[in-house]
Amino acid sequence: MKNALALCLCFFAFFPILLWADETEKEIILKQQKEIESLKKIVDSLQKRVGDLEISKEVPAKKQEMESQDTKVLRQMIKEEVTQLLDPKKDPSKKDVEPFWKGRFGFETEDGMFSMIIGARIAVDFLFGHEDRTIHKNQGPIEDSVEFRSIRPNIEGKVFKHFFYKVDISLAGGSVAIFDVYMGVEGLPLSGRVFVGHFKEPFCLETARPATWFTFMERSSVEILSPNRNIGIAYFGNLAEERIAFGFGFFRDTLNNNPAKVEGDSGSYAFTARFTGLPYYENKGEKLIHLGVGYSYRNPINDELRYRAKPEVRLAPYFVDTGVLSKVQDNHLMGIEGALVFGPLSIQSEFLCSFVRYEGASTKEDEHFWGYYVYATYFLTGEHRNYNKEKGCFNDIKPKSNFMEGGYGAWEIALSYSKLDLNDETRGGCMDNIIVGLNWYPNSHLRIMLNYVYSNLSLDKNLEDTDAHIFMTRFQVRF
Repeated sequence: MKNALALCLCFFAFFPILLWADETEKEIILKQQKEIESLKKIVDSLQKRVGDLEISKEVPAKKQEMESQDTKVLRQMIKEEVTQLLDPKKDPSKKDVEPFWKGRFGFETEDGMFSMIIGARIAVDFLFGHEDRTIHKNQGPIEDSVEFRSIRPNIEGKVFKHFFYKVDISLAGGSVAIFDVYMGVEGLPLSGRVFVGHFKEPFCLETARPATWFTFMERSSVEILSPNRNIGIAYFGNLAEERIAFGFGFFRDTLNNNPAKVEGDSGSYAFTARFTGLPYYENKGEKLIHLGVGYSYRNPINDELRYRAKPEVRLAPYFVDTGVLSKVQDNHLMGIEGALVFGPLSIQSEFLCSFVRYEGASTKEDEHFWGYYVYATYFLTGEHRNYNKEKGCFNDIKPKSNFMEGGYGAWEIALSYSKLDLNDETRGGCMDNIIVGLNWYPNSHLRIMLNYVYSNLSLDKNLEDTDAHIFMTRFQVRF
């Protein structure tokens, strides 16, 4: 009896509270419904005004332009009003950051003023080689090897739309090396862009192309006669609807990339320029002719210079070498380049030359070293090499159909011949290389490469021509 009485008392005590809570909840729901109805009326009214403005087609052009601006303003007002009502804590003046995927992962603000793109490249190489006894004794053995050729994280982006930056470093080999680290501004006259920092000098076609997109596993041995990355400032631009590209800059040589720096008054000043044109360009680069020239004036560090090259195999020893050339006053580099794309067929060639001038106190006469390469590629699956008109070089390969997505990816065969002559008064040696390559692109991010290299070496101390045979393969992913 006592328990029943207690339950009754509890019920009568809490019943008013339950009624009050129920009434409060109903009031909240009714209030929200009124706000939604009010919001609908506002949106309907604004949308009706926008509709009235859009269907007005017979007003004068100037008035249409004003109404078009009004339309944009009203659309923004609607968006901000709805956002504010649905999420009162959100400030409509703040721009959202949107993630995106355009071959690489990145972020960008809604207004496009700020962006950041994150990328990386990983490549692992396998090598199997055989050299004759003379090379084994004088230049060194070519050992079967495997290495991570590339571990390259990078970020790049824009700040306030017209200012850009990039940081590209290498972690391969267990050490950190600086590659591209620069900032700049674009939107200048002649579609101009100014770069400041550590980046590639504008000189020749193959050097301008990122290593990720090389046709063969390594650059031609001739490229030792071309400057690469150094610290400096450069201006790049375009003319004639990007049919002409140019670049020039002032640099100081850096002995290494870890870190990239130059100290003291040891010389190392350089001026470098490149000028390219497209006399023939059709169907977005499916057919084209590319021509270009490059020049560089250089004052070597400590008045010393050295040229040496491997047989287009990173893990091989140096085959030709001038040794250290002392009392060098300056040297002039010159390059001529050309390329033809005719659908899946492509031919590319460059000739490079270095003129070395010695100081008056030197007993040596002025010297010159030279080299050239020519190679042809053909896509068995019908793709063609993509050309970047802005930079005057070739871009990556995009298969017509990806592997395991209804296609076989892109298959490319390539053949190359190069010659490097470091013989003058200095007897650095002469090297001829023939490369046969096969590239498979399962998609635009993956590539598997197979190269066979035959290298013939003519060197005074070897007494006779000697040669080596090298097989290489690479597995590469990039994004």
